[in-house]
Amino acid sequence: MVTVGIDPHKDMHQAVALAQDGTRLGRAKKVNTGPQALGQLLAWIRALAANSPVLWAIEGGPGLGRALADALLGAGQEVVWVPPRAMAAHRRLGGPVGAKSDV
Repeated sequence: MVTVGIDPHKDMHQAVALAQDGTRLGRAKKVNTGPQALGQLLAWIRALAANSPVLWAIEGGPGLGRALADALLGAGQEVVWVPPRAMAAHRRLGGPVGAKSDV
């Protein structure tokens, strides 16, 4: 399974794909918000995931990522929400103090 982490923003979304062992697949993808975002992200992940199933993990719950989550679900994709507090706790445990990265 390939997991795609999405950090949604008002004007763009940042995505990173991870293999099952946690290694990054390819380069991070940045897409502008709007109707074109879905097609761009699906084309990007198809090239990286081959025939592996994909799980889309969107940070922040039903806020800035809601439209993208709805579009992904409509395209038959599996989507989960990642609470921002979980990401903050992960940063505290796993990286340099105060480190935050969108990729």
